Amino acid sequence: MLTLSRTYRSTRQITELTARVAATYNRAAAVVGVDRDGMPVQRLTDGPLAQLTAQAVKIMQAAGHANIAIVTRRTADADLLVPELMQHDVDAQPILNEQARYTGGVVILPVHLAKGLEFDAAIVCGADAATYDPTTEFETRLLYVSLSRGVHALAVVAQGELHPLLEHQRQLEVASNGGSR
Repeated sequence: MLTLSRTYRSTRQITELTARVAATYNRAAAVVGVDRDGMPVQRLTDGPLAQLTAQAVKIMQAAGHANIAIVTRRTADADLLVPELMQHDVDAQPILNEQARYTGGVVILPVHLAKGLEFDAAIVCGADAATYDPTTEFETRLLYVSLSRGVHALAVVAQGELHPLLEHQRQLEVASNGGSR
């Protein structure tokens, strides 16, 4: 059996983060990305979720990304966030069922509808342990799907502490940069 272990899809920063998450449940092979550098994974915490998500959208738009996915854990989370984002001048097209059509721009959708799709940039809204239970493989796999939707840029957003796997990766990045982050 041939095992593919190289990905050409996402930037090095996104691939390193998603590979670490996948390694917690898939011990078969380590995924290696091509050396395509991109912007650092944005980590926004300690504030209202809608405000942080809107801030992430504006960062992605300023970087030139047009097709942006805001990925939530549940359909209800996406539905509730749409009007809250409008209060922060972010008009996100909701995709809340399989009949909805994506027409480009900023979209908000639950992870189960995001699987198999890719966007210029992705924002994982609610990237914390309360949203994605770190004690279950199923939830860790959903976190992986959420994180891997962006091709060029990724932001993770949480009201408080990030998910333990995301926080651990941040600590590794700081250590590899000599504490400069």
